[in-house]
Amino acid sequence: MTVEPATAEASDARKRLIAIGLMVLASVCFAALDATAKYLVDETNVPVAQVTWLRFATHVVFSAVALWPFAFRPSLRSAKPLIQVVRSCFMIVTTVLNFIALKYL
Repeated sequence: MTVEPATAEASDARKRLIAIGLMVLASVCFAALDATAKYLVDETNVPVAQVTWLRFATHVVFSAVALWPFAFRPSLRSAKPLIQVVRSCFMIVTTVLNFIALKYL
């Protein structure tokens, strides 16, 4: 069974529009995250560690809910868990440094 070229082109165009929309949404979410962090750290004097903790705690809850149907799939298990732990630590450090930098911008 083959797909007609017109249908394949329409499907590709639709996938491109979805990708563009997701990139725009990601950019808006990142800008909102930065603005919220700057407001919390600078205006309300919430400690950077607390803002970082809140960000990652929220991500854990959101990810758990979003990925629950796939939780037991082998594709979500890492072949190299130590590298994933190091990667997570780097992400936390960069987030803390980003929020500290936003305090001075």
